[in-house]
Amino acid sequence: MATGCSFDDPKSLNSDILGKWRWMESNGGIAGMTIKADENNQRFISFEKNGTFTLSDKQTVLIQTTYEVKKGKSIMASDLIPMIYFDGESLMPQSFTLKKDTLFLSDEIYDGYGHTYVRIN
Repeated sequence: MATGCSFDDPKSLNSDILGKWRWMESNGGIAGMTIKADENNQRFISFEKNGTFTLSDKQTVLIQTTYEVKKGKSIMASDLIPMIYFDGESLMPQSFTLKKDTLFLSDEIYDGYGHTYVRIN
């Protein structure tokens, strides 16, 4: 559940994810793997107020597209929940939750991954 925001207000949900986030780990897949960030495997994401999403490693922008936050149908819940929808075909929609300065993103496919990010101040 997102803290400090209303599930009924997409603008509030969007403002809570704004900023830059550092990837910590991903869990899931068919084998239930855990992949953790290390010195050679670092990723960062950012959500900007103008609707721009960026995925990068330490030196290179890997993906830049636009995004929209709204409530949507998830494979993980019967009710509508907060979702991030990306333009283009390079990224699938993801559901998300916030706990203080930790962002949890979930791939909206069976056997997908859950991704943990921490806010960069």
